[in-house]
Amino acid sequence: MITIKQCFIIILTGNEKDSREAKKKVRKVLYSSGENKKGEFEDIAKEIENAPITYQNINEDWRKQNFVGAIATIYYLHDKELERDFLFHWLFMLLDSDDGTIRYSAVKMITNELGPLTFHLRCPEYEHPQEKVEEYDRILEQLFINLYFSFRNLWDPKYKKYKYVHKLPSCKLKSVEMLLARMRESCGDEYMERLERKLGIY
Repeated sequence: MITIKQCFIIILTGNEKDSREAKKKVRKVLYSSGENKKGEFEDIAKEIENAPITYQNINEDWRKQNFVGAIATIYYLHDKELERDFLFHWLFMLLDSDDGTIRYSAVKMITNELGPLTFHLRCPEYEHPQEKVEEYDRILEQLFINLYFSFRNLWDPKYKKYKYVHKLPSCKLKSVEMLLARMRESCGDEYMERLERKLGIY
């Protein structure tokens, strides 16, 4: 049985067809039964941690799509000891890509992080360590700031005619608006309004 590590080797070195097929196999391998899952998870954590450097060294657009798509599939298994936003700088770079497939993968990865980051807001009945609450609030605030200013920079009057986000054509603004909407769903209106007041956004 092929491993996750072998899939990524093919994604990064194979021809276009093999690279695309290896990207699809990542999900199958991830959810298949196997004996050495611990070793697999260690390889996955390394692959995710090194993703920005690996991506930077890829020349072909199709290979970038395959690599980012594969990383998005395994992203939720990143090393939990690292800060939740450790790859956000790279993910925001991907959000600025002209490639819609790459932007979609970035949206997927940031959305994956919203679950753990907002758990203390959605489930206040549980005990949450204060230092974690403060850390996650800091990350959420920074995420909102980045998304808000991206939205301002990308906004164009031509988008006024679209009443709903899903009606927008594929574009950078749509990716940012999708994340803002998902952030509001996860954080709740009251929390988002508090962020807006703090930042002077009305």
